[in-house]
Amino acid sequence: MHARLPRAFARLLLFAPALVSAAEATSYPTRPLHLVVPFTSGGIADIMSRVLAERLKDSLGQPVIVENRPGAGTLLASEYVQRAEADGYTLMMAASSLTIAPSVYPKGRVKYDPERDFTPISLVAEVPQVLVVSPSLPVGSVAELIRYARKHPGQLNYASAGAGTSNHLGAEHFKQMAHVSITHVPYKGTVPGLNDVMTGNVQMMFADLAAADPFIQAGRLKALGLTNAKPSAARPELPTIAQAGVPDYDSKSWLGVVAPAGTPPAIVARLNAGIAKVLAQPEVKRRFQALNVDVAPSSPEEFRNYISADTARWARIAKETGASVD
Repeated sequence: MHARLPRAFARLLLFAPALVSAAEATSYPTRPLHLVVPFTSGGIADIMSRVLAERLKDSLGQPVIVENRPGAGTLLASEYVQRAEADGYTLMMAASSLTIAPSVYPKGRVKYDPERDFTPISLVAEVPQVLVVSPSLPVGSVAELIRYARKHPGQLNYASAGAGTSNHLGAEHFKQMAHVSITHVPYKGTVPGLNDVMTGNVQMMFADLAAADPFIQAGRLKALGLTNAKPSAARPELPTIAQAGVPDYDSKSWLGVVAPAGTPPAIVARLNAGIAKVLAQPEVKRRFQALNVDVAPSSPEEFRNYISADTARWARIAKETGASVD
């Protein structure tokens, strides 16, 4: 009988980590959470993160502190969260840049794998982008822009928020599918690029609809089409680029919450349920729609598949177009 005790004790030790993890998940959270945003304050990701954090406090019973960590094309924040403890207290509002970076930066620069090093919690929203052109450019549709670009090869320039961003790769994808030659002019952010499109220094840009829409409404930019494959609930009257002249074109951007790899499933489930509850609130939907984004909650598994497909898609686009960050 006594001989069995060491074996029984050994089995108990074997399962002890799981028992501790389950106990921690049951009481989770017991202290404030940190939601890392890889962008500066005031942008769409920051605003959405603060709305989510404010409402999650009611669901989780603990404050959610938004922590802006911009820099290095979002690599700084991504690598910070990658190295954090997988205990559910450090989260990130990830963006498309999470899946784009491994394909456009020099080999060895990106220290993480978007599928291996993060635990998906929930997709939050898809962020429509829009193709806008200078009012002085004599085109009024995607088809007219393509015809004009083909008649004037290499004479048009497009702005981006920076090399390696989703609007950079979206534009290169457009060039490839439309068979046009347009020169890339990278800027340090969306607003400087839009300013130069409005003045005619560059002729076009793929930009977040939220950033461009006030200028579209004021007549300072012409909107030709949305980059999403499907029309946006935020602006259903705008055609997609696929509908307007480039069949099968799709270059959507997104935001979603991730945690470090290895976060316990019970904690993931608690966070996912809390986020779903927040995103279902009519006031939150109204606030997000005012930002021209489409609310898109998901299960953790759906978000995992979404990240996997997005990583593969951007890798293919980067390879086919040669888009890169020097």
